[in-house]
Amino acid sequence: MMRTQIGPRRAASRWHLRRIRRKTVANVLSLVLLAIIANILTPNLDGVSWIWNQVSKIREHQIEVPLSDKIGAGGGHSCAVADNDRVRCWGASRGTETASPEGSLVAISTGYDFNCALGSDGAIECWGDQEEDETSPPRSGEFVQVSSGGRHSCGVRSDGQVTCWGVDLAGRTNSPSGSYTQVSSGAAHSCAIGSDEKVTCWGYGEYDQTNAPVGRFTSVSAGGRHSCGLKDDSTVVCWGSDLDESGEYAGQAVAPNGSFSAVSAGQWHTCAILASAETIICWGDGSNGQLEAPQDGRYVAVSAGNLHSCAIRRDGVVQCWGNTSSGRTAPPSDLRVSVD
Repeated sequence: MMRTQIGPRRAASRWHLRRIRRKTVANVLSLVLLAIIANILTPNLDGVSWIWNQVSKIREHQIEVPLSDKIGAGGGHSCAVADNDRVRCWGASRGTETASPEGSLVAISTGYDFNCALGSDGAIECWGDQEEDETSPPRSGEFVQVSSGGRHSCGVRSDGQVTCWGVDLAGRTNSPSGSYTQVSSGAAHSCAIGSDEKVTCWGYGEYDQTNAPVGRFTSVSAGGRHSCGLKDDSTVVCWGSDLDESGEYAGQAVAPNGSFSAVSAGQWHTCAILASAETIICWGDGSNGQLEAPQDGRYVAVSAGNLHSCAIRRDGVVQCWGNTSSGRTAPPSDLRVSVD
């Protein structure tokens, strides 16, 4: 359910750009051919001016997409962006959250029972159960990132502004002003990293999940009643509630020591990837097997959801664990995510 984060954000190996760049090259070559034809038919410089104008537009739409935005564990379902740039979802279907849309999409974020995805043109598409405009994203402007939570979503525009939509209880859609590089939507709150690398949170904060610590962060993840962030020294810090649904101590906001490359806060548990070994460790409530992360590979992205989690292995295979009901932990056997 909660958006996965991965860091450091500047690490080239963590960005999924090759497929977008290939499309850019193909588009440019097509435009060059059209310009040549235009110049033959009309021997002047209009074709040259036109081609460079179109190339500039294509460059503007290159979006840097981290691998963490290729996988999502939601309420009772999961989704991933396959290596053909199509979103594939599996698991429970309260409405239409597993009915993946057609078209090329570069990023996916799973909410409780709805999803939002980002196209290579910077447009956002949402689908699934709608209680109050969760699946009605802004239709104007270009976005570079999107994150879906319990009943709301937020996105970062190309100019750094954060825009939110959906259920507005407790101010969860009242995004702060300023310039931001990343946003994460939780159950009823959100957190974002500013251009100064500081974390700002808003929305429901009864359990201090919106009281972000000071420091410089490379990524942040908003969970159920807690939040976690990856600091610039690769350590993980969490804040908010340590209790499970029944009020018993679970410890999801007590981060372990070590150096990490990614962290994802779920509803009652948290998962992270150890930087050197590229293995996953999870902590918090494990009553549904949420802490039993696979140990048979090296991982590049992880997403902690409601009662389950999913991850992308370095070979592109998707693995999920936790509550197995409704097939939420059973991704299609032929699913592969491009990690190049």
